[in-house]
Amino acid sequence: MRALATQYGVHVTMVVHPRKTDADTDLDIQHFGGSARVTQEADNVLAIQRRRDERDRGKFRKFLYILKNRYGGHKVETDQLEMLFQPGTYSHTIVDHSVKM
Repeated sequence: MRALATQYGVHVTMVVHPRKTDADTDLDIQHFGGSARVTQEADNVLAIQRRRDERDRGKFRKFLYILKNRYGGHKVETDQLEMLFQPGTYSHTIVDHSVKM
């Protein structure tokens, strides 16, 4: 896949499911794939994780983690963005926590 992307200058998206973890464990690059090569060869690694809401245990919250950004110039493993599902469009929007309510 890496050779294909490099040769033709295209982006290749692969979906790789992480190994099972405890509900309270943050995902990191080590949780993916049967081999480390999957994440080593990738330019970008993103993870989506669903977590139980601590205030309302009957609800879940979803987070997008940026685990690798080869050309971003810095490691962003602690970066996380909360996502809200929009049923009308079957899509997610990013929650802007900088906006004060």
